[in-house]
Amino acid sequence: MRKKRTLVQKGRKGLSIRKQCKLWGISGNAVYYKPKGERPENEEAMKKMDRF
Repeated sequence: MRKKRTLVQKGRKGLSIRKQCKLWGISGNAVYYKPKGERPENEEAMKKMDRF
């Protein structure tokens, strides 16, 4: 999914994002999705686990 998402070109003349998504078989939301990342509490817990 990640690779297909990078194929969609924003600002391309003549082919909207919606049409590109349809051609690649992905949803439009996939193009705009940005992962939030981990919460600071989770990162600290993971660092402690990595030390062991």
